[in-house]
Amino acid sequence: GVDRESVTLTVIGLLLSSPPAIARPGEPGPCTPDACELLASHAKSSADSVPLRAVGLVAAMVVSPAIWTDSVIKYSSSNPFLAGRAVWFAQGSASYAVASAKLPIPAPESSYDGWMKWMTAADSAYYNWVASDSAMSRARARMRASIAGRPARVGVVTVHEQAARAVRFASRRTGLDYAGSFRRTLAGATSDSARSFYKSMLIAMGNELFSQSELITSMLSSDTVPRALALQQLERDFKEPVNASDSVAAIVGRHLMNVVFGDSALNTGSRGRPFRFLNRTNPSADTLIRYVVIDSLPDSVRERAQQLGANVMPRGWTLPRGAAGFVTHVGPIKQAGAFVRINISHSTLFSRGENVSGGYANGTVLTIVNGPDGWTVVEVIGWVS
Repeated sequence: GVDRESVTLTVIGLLLSSPPAIARPGEPGPCTPDACELLASHAKSSADSVPLRAVGLVAAMVVSPAIWTDSVIKYSSSNPFLAGRAVWFAQGSASYAVASAKLPIPAPESSYDGWMKWMTAADSAYYNWVASDSAMSRARARMRASIAGRPARVGVVTVHEQAARAVRFASRRTGLDYAGSFRRTLAGATSDSARSFYKSMLIAMGNELFSQSELITSMLSSDTVPRALALQQLERDFKEPVNASDSVAAIVGRHLMNVVFGDSALNTGSRGRPFRFLNRTNPSADTLIRYVVIDSLPDSVRERAQQLGANVMPRGWTLPRGAAGFVTHVGPIKQAGAFVRINISHSTLFSRGENVSGGYANGTVLTIVNGPDGWTVVEVIGWVS
């Protein structure tokens, strides 16, 4: 009853998502060393089934790129499980998207135009098909119209993780110094877009382009290009954050309680109006009891919320099954260098009848830094469901 094709493609996808050969320190791999070695052993046996041979070849490639990548490319013409994502990865494609041309990776010293073509070139067959489909053509026209009035981020080029992974893997496979070539080309780049590309690529590859002081200055800036690059490095740093110290959590937490439950606002520096927390409930839920969950912050933060009239629940409390309520959940404060990040969410559950309930949820993720003018919001992400 097991779908072998689905299982095979899932395993191959996991192996390609985090290749052990380019894993960073502490980064979890797709399999333990012994398990990867066992899977890779099937690369050498032509007697194995087609799916198992494919898994073996991909496992061998992501462990020993210099030895096995050419074999994946060679056998992709006869093994259907290697014909898609596996061979695109082996060739160094920047994207697996259906609309992407999936070009092989350029040489390290290629021009900026060559790298941009690698990242953005479209599959002509796909676009010819889209053009021949009237419904798709109308959808694309509406999408273009919806973004036509948005201001362009001039000079901003962002390299996504998959493209950076392709470059890191190619460097490991060939022994060529892609990062060194990017630095040399960056030094002589004459356009903002080219400089942005090479800096973004270096950041995505794991290089530190901004010191902490430069990161703070750039994130507080209203200048689009350096801020976009700084944000890219900051997002990478927040992939492995630590819990903020009790002293930082207490200071930031009390500030946030004043904003969430009081009438205070947070400074946003040169980027606009002070940040105020908008906490509006559905009119049909106005009579709901409002609960507040603050499990991970110091007692002084909980006490401040209570002083402001919040109904703070004991640690570990959850809304009883079948009960109605409006729940505000204040997440832990995470820290990466001088920056902290916190997620504050709201959810409701209320009765619409004897056997029918309704509700909604929304939240805000704030990134804050202790800058020259005190704690300042540098990034706000909102969500609703």
